Amino acid sequence: MLQIIKITTLFVVLLTMSCSNEEKKVEKNNKTLSKVSADSLVQEYFLENEKIYLLSHIKNIPEDTIKLILTEYLSKSDFNYFYDDKSEPKMDDVIASISQKRKLSKSKIASIIFSYKYEMLTKEDLEMEAVENYNLEKEDYEAQKSDN
Repeated sequence: MLQIIKITTLFVVLLTMSCSNEEKKVEKNNKTLSKVSADSLVQEYFLENEKIYLLSHIKNIPEDTIKLILTEYLSKSDFNYFYDDKSEPKMDDVIASISQKRKLSKSKIASIIFSYKYEMLTKEDLEMEAVENYNLEKEDYEAQKSDN
């Protein structure tokens, strides 16, 4: 669930940043959001931008390239990762494809993806994950309790 939220947020952020002619539509849509939703969207946008900026400097790769790598990776793999269907792309194929397209080594692509997904967790990410784990454990406990 946390990964889907991150992917959706990243997609919205990258789409907003890359489509300058769409900014007016995004602004109109943002005006319809409640104050709390708008504030959280701004915060998420800032956090994702900050992560990409930092990752760009750590890996010595332009921000635009980082955005393209992450967008392509997330669109090809995260939603299909747990399915074992032969029609779905395999992790190595996805990384090889991005590597060839961006003219970077597979290990560099994998390093960028790993850093973004697992090393750059914010306090909010950790808190949200803890709440989700608590809720899952609570549901399991209640299910076991009702079975007895």
